[in-house]
Amino acid sequence: MVLWRPSHFLSEMTTYHQIPMAPSSIAKTVIITPFGHWEFLRMPFGLKNGAQSFQRLMDGILRDVPFAFVYLDDILVATHSPREHSQHLRQIF
Repeated sequence: MVLWRPSHFLSEMTTYHQIPMAPSSIAKTVIITPFGHWEFLRMPFGLKNGAQSFQRLMDGILRDVPFAFVYLDDILVATHSPREHSQHLRQIF
């Protein structure tokens, strides 16, 4: 793949914490400390299949956006001109 100019890589690591956990998976995220028992209600970064789940979600969201390419927690926005690039970033956000 040849990147057009300009191109922009967006890292979405913090987005993991916005995705609700499946109720059946919450108990798998338990953390026990001297201060209590904690479970994640939102997907934390670092789960075994978290990256795949996140990519599947983002692929679905950006399915109809031909200039955006998702790879794990990164989104590449590739366009032909600075003006078009600005318009495409506005479309995504």
